[in-house]
Amino acid sequence: MACPIFTLKFKVMSEKEWKLAEIVLLRALLQERKTLPITIISESMAPLLPVGCRCTIAPVSYTEIKSFDLIVFFSEDKLVCHAVWAKQFLPAANGERTLLTRGFNNAGFDYPVRESEIVARVSSHKMSKWQRLLFVLKARFPILR
Repeated sequence: MACPIFTLKFKVMSEKEWKLAEIVLLRALLQERKTLPITIISESMAPLLPVGCRCTIAPVSYTEIKSFDLIVFFSEDKLVCHAVWAKQFLPAANGERTLLTRGFNNAGFDYPVRESEIVARVSSHKMSKWQRLLFVLKARFPILR
């Protein structure tokens, strides 16, 4: 009978642990390369970022983010690219700072994005003044959607 030299023990990670690991790996890759290409796969930001649009993302800290910035964040185990509406002054339950975001074509706002969920800012595209105005009008007047 063979005697094992070592044994491997694997701990099954929870979904939350996998999500955190993905965020850490993506941030590390961004820090190393400074920018990464992504492709838009939904219509939530059209016509600003239509399906198939290639974008470049770059690392960003919470303090650098401003209203109307396009950011990438993790939400429900997927990457989302939406626009920042505002920084929220009331922190999340754990004291973490949050952002209020919204897709250009979405009816409502996203759940507050926690600072730990922010991955990057879109560096290749910015909202023009007219797009900002339309973004605000769509949020205020649902009939424009």
